[in-house]
Amino acid sequence: MTIIDEAKKYRALIEKMAESLDDETAEQNPNVFPNWEVGVEYKVDYKVRYNDVVYKVLQAHTSQADWTPDVAV
Repeated sequence: MTIIDEAKKYRALIEKMAESLDDETAEQNPNVFPNWEVGVEYKVDYKVRYNDVVYKVLQAHTSQADWTPDVAV
């Protein structure tokens, strides 16, 4: 296993563990969350990072380019 493979493995583990963080701790540690992406099915309460801010999904949906976390209501 290469060092890149090892890093990807640990990154996935960090993101999985981050799901259990409370909102305050999540806000203080945005880099443990995956980047928001277009075309992803997000479930309620899932957290993502967008422009170094953590956002929590309030409604299950598939992300769209014109409905970024900073403009979604």
